[in-house]
Amino acid sequence: MPNRSYYVMKFNSSWLREFNFNVNISFQDALQTKKIIALADNQMLRLVRDITNRKVDMNNIENLFYQRDRIKRMANNKENISKLKYIQKQIYNSLFIPEYIVISIESNKDYDYMFKGNLYINGKRYVRTSCSASQGRVSKVVFCEENVSKKLLDTLDNGRDKTVPFSPSKYNAYLGTASSATKIVSTPRFCVIPDCFYTKNVNTWWVTEVTNKDDDDIIEQKTIEMEFNLFDGNGLISPTKAQEWADELGIDYLPAQWCIRAPWVKGMVNVFDFHQFCKEINGGNYLIDTIYKDKNGKPIKADLREIDVILTEGQFKLWSSYNSLDSYIENCNKNKLYWGVSIYTPKYDKDILNLNYQFIQTLDLDKEKVKKLCSQTVDYFNGVSLENYWYTLLFLMGVNLNNEKITNFINNTNSYWLKSLVINQELIKDKYIREKIHDNIKTKMDNACMGRILVDGNFQVIVPDSYAFMEHACGLEVKGLLNEGEYYSRYWVNRNVTKVDTMRSPLTYLSEHFVVDIKHNEKIDKWYKYSYTGFITNVWGEHTLRWAGSDYDYDIIASTSNEIMVNNTYHTDLPVVYQAPKPNKIVFTNEDLQIADKFT
Repeated sequence: MPNRSYYVMKFNSSWLREFNFNVNISFQDALQTKKIIALADNQMLRLVRDITNRKVDMNNIENLFYQRDRIKRMANNKENISKLKYIQKQIYNSLFIPEYIVISIESNKDYDYMFKGNLYINGKRYVRTSCSASQGRVSKVVFCEENVSKKLLDTLDNGRDKTVPFSPSKYNAYLGTASSATKIVSTPRFCVIPDCFYTKNVNTWWVTEVTNKDDDDIIEQKTIEMEFNLFDGNGLISPTKAQEWADELGIDYLPAQWCIRAPWVKGMVNVFDFHQFCKEINGGNYLIDTIYKDKNGKPIKADLREIDVILTEGQFKLWSSYNSLDSYIENCNKNKLYWGVSIYTPKYDKDILNLNYQFIQTLDLDKEKVKKLCSQTVDYFNGVSLENYWYTLLFLMGVNLNNEKITNFINNTNSYWLKSLVINQELIKDKYIREKIHDNIKTKMDNACMGRILVDGNFQVIVPDSYAFMEHACGLEVKGLLNEGEYYSRYWVNRNVTKVDTMRSPLTYLSEHFVVDIKHNEKIDKWYKYSYTGFITNVWGEHTLRWAGSDYDYDIIASTSNEIMVNNTYHTDLPVVYQAPKPNKIVFTNEDLQIADKFT
């Protein structure tokens, strides 16, 4: 069943200020003035519907969408227009959530005033409810109807010990993950293990920030002892449980990596047969230490034969606010809080990488090298001919085409001229369609001039060495299957490529082009048999610095075998590093959250 969006109101604080933050507005008026937005379903919206006893019959919703789309294809007369309006009104009535609104904050003064409880919408008071990291970056805050907000926050707190100090900004970020779009999956049997740290000396361009804003920061070459969290944001899921999730979500393949959300839990899990690891590598011992301790101060053991998912400490953000994992699970059950998947790896990796100006301007290029770098894109444009129907059609539908993408295009595109051309190739002779093709070519050429250059490659999820992960979990010496400088990607192995240039957005300095060797052997292929996609790293390198401060919570990396890029980087230059400020942990109040919101 398709994931249908829900509708909520969104206001600018300056507009609310015009009405002294006391507004009466109907859904229809809000819709006409573009104050309605669509949000994918998430834990917060599900709880709001539960709190307000709002039941949504998705089968009925799908029937309404089917009727609407069917009528849209019929004659454009008064009767059908009337039917369309009636059906659309039913859809809106079913999917509109009035208790939840999003506000774009345009001044601290506006926010301070609303934070004090001075916001009224349609006669009801709305209060500040959450501000996730992504919302804070674009100055958006969620306000909910007062009574709903209290119940919502009590539920999302999930019985945590509120006397345990925690950073207000971190709390905001982790509570805000409940507003991430997710699809519910069955709760796994899981355990939590400590993070694994590795310290090494790194040659850097070290940046010392100065207090005077008119002065430049101090930048010097310096060797720094740095600590790396080897599996930051990453856990493992058994192949059996991953297949269950795939079946539950109607996926016809087994994704290699999953981005997960649960109460105070976020990050990625990689499919890896840790049961087989215990049997073959750990001498048949399935018991591992977890992060929680018994009354004698000894780590509580988990039997991996009874576990589906292994999480790391950094993934379970508020683990210290619960005296045991059982207490946390009990609260999740009581509060009806579920596990969800926000994204998972596609069935096939793409074959063409669209570069951007950041990826290009940090290369060591002359005019001849620029010409060679652009050659694949130029050939792509030159192949378009109004006499060559098939090439032109594929050009219009974009790169990285496969059966699924073409089918989805036919079923969902609003580009009716292009859909018509797909159905009837004789229309390539039509004057209007020829003009549309010309405009499309010009647009893509303009984009190419701004850096949208095509090369062989793709984006893949960054995955730490799961074999090393299990060595850590089992208390073995952590070595992994890859040496320093070695990386694994099934995609590149299948193409006999042994060296690629890697980069991650936003790429801002020369050394963030990182050329690496692709390694594989029989042992690696065996243990990473489920990693049909994913860029697997070793546990020895400083790649997280080279990749714009990446971690392993479903960050993605671009890689290409293009020889111009591989051979013309400044990857031997030093990474740029500075001492990131660490937020203080306190027993915070609502006012502390307000301060954190404004800082974000």
